[in-house]
Amino acid sequence: MIACVGWLDDHASVRPRVRLAVHTAVATLTIAALGGLPTVRIGANSLHLGLAGAFVAVLGIVWSINLFNFIDGIDGLAGSEATLVFCGAALLLALRGDAPLAAIAAVLGAASAGFLWWNWPPARIFLGDVGSGALGYAIATVGVVAEHHGSVPLLAVAIMYGAFIGDATVTLARRIARGRRPTEAHRDHAYQRLSRAWGAHRSVTLASAATTVALVALAACGTFRPGLLPAALGLAGVLLAVLMLLVERRAPMSG
Repeated sequence: MIACVGWLDDHASVRPRVRLAVHTAVATLTIAALGGLPTVRIGANSLHLGLAGAFVAVLGIVWSINLFNFIDGIDGLAGSEATLVFCGAALLLALRGDAPLAAIAAVLGAASAGFLWWNWPPARIFLGDVGSGALGYAIATVGVVAEHHGSVPLLAVAIMYGAFIGDATVTLARRIARGRRPTEAHRDHAYQRLSRAWGAHRSVTLASAATTVALVALAACGTFRPGLLPAALGLAGVLLAVLMLLVERRAPMSG
C-alpha cells in the first residue's frame, strides 16, 4: 500500500491527505496485528501505556514513513542511513538472541547496501517515494516488533535513527512556528542547508553516516546495559542538539 501510493505520487502528484490516509491505514493495521504497544522499556523499568501505546505507535510509524521521505534529498544520505540502522539493528538483535527479526533486519540492511552502491554520490539511481516510504515504515516496525520480543528496546532503535528523526522533527516544528504549511515544499532541512554551504553531497552524507555510527554505539550501550538506556538517550539528544546548532551557525534557516 505504501509503495503503491508512493509510485503514484512519483508519477502523478497525490494529495497529501490521500497519502496520509494510506499511511495511517497501514500503521493502524500493523499495530493491530502486533497487539498494540502496551509497554515501552525505559532502562531497567517499563512504562505502561495501555491503549495509548497503540495510538503513539501508529503516529510513530506514520511519522517515520514521512520523515524518511523528507530526508531523502541528497545522494547517498537515505541509503547510508538505512544500511547503518538496519545492520546495526541486525547485529544487536542477533546478539540478543532474536534470530528471526535479526534476519529480517539483515536482509533490509543488505538490500539498502546494494542500493547505496548505485546511489553513492554522484548517484545513478534514486529511491523515490516508493523506496523512502517503505524504508521508513520498515525501520519503525522493526523497532516496535523488537520491543514486543523484549530483545532490543524501541528507544534503542530510535537512538540509531536519531539523525533523521532529529532533522525532520526540528525542521518541521520550526517551520510550523513560523506559520508555514507542513505540506509546503522547502529546502530548510539541516542536511539541505549544509549541502548548499559545503557545495557537495558526499561530505554531508559522510558526516551523517559518522553521526549514525556514534548513535548505534550509544544504542548498543543502552541495549546491553539497560540501566544506561536513559543516559544513552540523553547523550544522543545532546549530540544531535550540538550538531544542529553547528549547522545553524554555518547555514542558518532562511526567514
